[in-house]
Amino acid sequence: MKAQNPRQKALVSWNSKQKDVVDRYVSYLSQILNIGQNGEVSTSEIAKLEIFLKILAQNINIAGISDLETKRNLIFQAAFLRFGKYETKNISTFSEALTAETDQHLNRPFKKFWILLPLNVYPGAKFDRFRSFSILSKRLLIRNWNYIEKHFDYTTFMTDVNRKLPIFKIPLHSYFVPILVAVDAQDDQKAFDEANRSFDLFRSLLNLQFTFGMSSLQFGGYPRPLAKILPPPIYGVFDGTRKYLQFYYNIVNNYEYTQNDIADDKIIRCRKLASTLKSTKSEDDIMSLNVEVLEKYGEALDTSEWRLSFLILWQILESITLQSNEEFSMKTVVNRINILFGQNQLNKDLLSALYQTRNLLVHKGYFPSEQGLREVNLLKSIVEPSMQSILAQAKYLPTKNSLNKFYEHATDNNADLNERARIISLIRQHRAKHKN
Repeated sequence: MKAQNPRQKALVSWNSKQKDVVDRYVSYLSQILNIGQNGEVSTSEIAKLEIFLKILAQNINIAGISDLETKRNLIFQAAFLRFGKYETKNISTFSEALTAETDQHLNRPFKKFWILLPLNVYPGAKFDRFRSFSILSKRLLIRNWNYIEKHFDYTTFMTDVNRKLPIFKIPLHSYFVPILVAVDAQDDQKAFDEANRSFDLFRSLLNLQFTFGMSSLQFGGYPRPLAKILPPPIYGVFDGTRKYLQFYYNIVNNYEYTQNDIADDKIIRCRKLASTLKSTKSEDDIMSLNVEVLEKYGEALDTSEWRLSFLILWQILESITLQSNEEFSMKTVVNRINILFGQNQLNKDLLSALYQTRNLLVHKGYFPSEQGLREVNLLKSIVEPSMQSILAQAKYLPTKNSLNKFYEHATDNNADLNERARIISLIRQHRAKHKN
């Protein structure tokens, strides 16, 4: 069998444990591809195709791309635009096809896009006087609707929305402040994803200002999310000249929007925290953990499905305690959260009780749906101070590795810590003495 050339290995690879799986499903894939008289590749085995694509996407590594949906789409395109037309179909020629498709994908030119993201804040609150916020290396520009109508192809945008979503009746001008994000990206989907990630993180920070330490009660009607600043119903995508391209919409269509007002002091606190959240080059950077936790917090508040909210809040505790990988241990999660609480016995006992609720849900599918909001409120009272503790320690524990060492030694007694400090001091003196 022909080996991968260096270029293929640089973009497309798999380890020795994955090779047999990749080889097997490349062979299966080749058997369901047909070439028509016009040279187009097709298949009638759609169900099998989806299975093969899923398995291949999970077992193939593509440089610079970790998103499974993007990997799946590249494998699909490589199969139907290139691989299916090859006379010889094997793992080597499949790698060639996928390498070529990936290379073309990664080398697409960058273009400028403008993303319009309506923020669920009452325009009359004069939120736009803050002008802009910086978060995750993106600038969120705060504008008003007059500015949007004057400088963007807003009429075409709303005409398209009303044509394709005839049930859309939400008055944007009454419930939202327009936020703009300029993004250089290779396509409008990537531009939207980047802008929306920063926007949602900003919204999560705003909601944190409103909901921290608060319990919610709801009487009658359908459950409502805990978030005060709800996701927007629609988003607009414009090109670099501000011409309308397309819109996205929120698939949750039963949000009850209100005219939210935000006090200046809350906005200022949010701005300060947002400015500390920057894109990181290393996954070990504690900032990547803080971003992950805040994103999950936003997801937990956006849903009114209480069992889902409960599970997402538990995921936050797992992330905070560095237990979201293959070496997962729920016992370690509980022990490490208890370290953050110090001598607070009430929180420790509540966490133990909530742990039992979590186990019943995960292992037996049981969740007290009628009292689901109560369970979420109780878990939220554990999650929020845990988040605050990690955010506050970012300056002193700048990496996940340093946080892990903190957990490992936080339960050592003073004598052990003093002895460890003494030995470390001796090692440093020894190194300094024998340097060069």
